[in-house]
Amino acid sequence: MVGESRKAVPHNARHEPRTRIRDLIKLGVGKRQAILLGLSSKGYYRLAKTYAVQRGLSDQWLKDQGLISVREQWIKFHYN
Repeated sequence: MVGESRKAVPHNARHEPRTRIRDLIKLGVGKRQAILLGLSSKGYYRLAKTYAVQRGLSDQWLKDQGLISVREQWIKFHYN
């Protein structure tokens, strides 16, 4: 690390509207929806229930991230 410069990112940078909007657009949410959601003062827990986040964080995206489906595990346990 000697000689390398590291850009300091504040811990709460994820909470900035600009970051929220950019991340939502990357997930495929429309620009208008991303802006409306990004400017919201609500927390992540409450925003998780919105249409834009549900659309951006689809089941396929979650599966690609390596998360397992509780529903699939339940079916596998009870019916196999």
